[in-house]
Amino acid sequence: MSSKHLYVLTGVLALIGAAIFLYKALILNFPMLAADLVPVWRVEATLTFEARGRPVKLDFFIPASSPEMPVYEQSFVTRNYGFVTHSAGANRRAVFTISGAQGRQTLFFRTKARRLKEEFRPFPAPAPTRTPSGYTGAELQAANSIVELVRPRAADTESFVSLIIARLINAREGGEAFLLMGSSRSPRAKAVTAVRLLRHAGIPARMVNGVSLKEERRRAPLVYWLEAYIGSNWVPFDLDDANVGVEANRLPWWRGASRAVAAQGATNIQINFAVTREFDQALRSAVQHARQSSGRVVDFSLFSLPLQTQQVYKILLMVPLGIFFLVVLRNVVGVKAFGTFMPVLIAMAFRETLLLWGVALFTLIVGIGLAIRFYLEHLKLLLVPRLAVLVMVVVMVMMLLSVFTHQLGLDRGLSISLFPIVIMTMTIERMTIVWDERGAAEALKQAVGSLVIAAIAYAIMSNRYLEHLFYVFPELLLFVVGATLLLGRYKGFRLMELTRFKVLAVRKR
Repeated sequence: MSSKHLYVLTGVLALIGAAIFLYKALILNFPMLAADLVPVWRVEATLTFEARGRPVKLDFFIPASSPEMPVYEQSFVTRNYGFVTHSAGANRRAVFTISGAQGRQTLFFRTKARRLKEEFRPFPAPAPTRTPSGYTGAELQAANSIVELVRPRAADTESFVSLIIARLINAREGGEAFLLMGSSRSPRAKAVTAVRLLRHAGIPARMVNGVSLKEERRRAPLVYWLEAYIGSNWVPFDLDDANVGVEANRLPWWRGASRAVAAQGATNIQINFAVTREFDQALRSAVQHARQSSGRVVDFSLFSLPLQTQQVYKILLMVPLGIFFLVVLRNVVGVKAFGTFMPVLIAMAFRETLLLWGVALFTLIVGIGLAIRFYLEHLKLLLVPRLAVLVMVVVMVMMLLSVFTHQLGLDRGLSISLFPIVIMTMTIERMTIVWDERGAAEALKQAVGSLVIAAIAYAIMSNRYLEHLFYVFPELLLFVVGATLLLGRYKGFRLMELTRFKVLAVRKR
């Protein structure tokens, strides 16, 4: 394989990893830190009504997620009521039913919402069906008068909508806008009138009913704003100042002029919205948002696995990182060690034993095993039986150490069982061979090198920040793979060998 091919492969891996990482970090808002907390709002809707012993059916609007304000963890407290949820155009509804109820009834709906953007922006949607305004008689003349007065002053559709809203905000008693709003001067009446006027002017529009999340309130009123279909987008307008866009601290509950609840068999219906602020884990909030906005992304991620399996992969995903640093230490620095990946496997055991205990237990087991291995050498056993006996001895030594440390009240010694038995056996066997062939000094040097690499790998693999980062963004492993591929072509001096070749450099001068 040519160097060019390798560089292209590495670049492709890096681009794929960067694209997935940026999408999850910037679009799905996955957190960089495990301890990140984000402010969220818990909204509870309480429905109370009177039942007269007849079947009851309540059709209640519930909020849908939006790019600016995703909602999640929706739950219902319905006592003996059955309920189903379904989509109805731009809205979602929950239908509560019961065959018979008597007296005062109370139902609860709870949800969490998180603000992702500072204000609601235009969002694309298919062209809506034109709806007539329904004006007749004096109202028709008043609507025509307002439209004819505003149209010459508007530069475009957005300014026309703003001017229409401004006319309603500044409605004077006896004027056309005053007539169209009728006797009510409520925010809802203003929203309904603005929608009808815009439809009369040929601009599709709809009102939005929502809850303000500015402050905690036990009885939060509904707030209203308007959306006009301009170009191919629904553009929001504030009904308080006629500006384009509204603050994102408003949770859209439903769209349209319909009431929040349509009921059969119930009377005296009352709805109360309670708003409280709390903090939630950023990762959980991001995963919930991703399930709703990009469900397939989460379905093919670690977050779709059972929690126990996710915990396993939290550890396993750190192994490639430990192996990468092993490659650096061996191929670039020149640290010698036993086996290819033995230090990384030992480092995984150190995660439970902790570093000092792990080094002490590892040294003790290897030391005892080494002594027994030299004894077996005198018995002239064949390779396979010798290794089999050594495995058995290592198991018994680990068992005795666990019992002994437990009796001394040193419970950390119980974690010795996490050491990979076969790897320990092969380490002892390899150390014996090096001892015989190259001397005790070289064998001890490689043993110390193995512990150094294991300690460094442990420090990296037990880093909570890296663990979270690679668990949430496993695509970062593509960078690790690419860097390892590049190291595979490294043919320069190892750092620990510079002293060996220093004499040659001096002579060359």
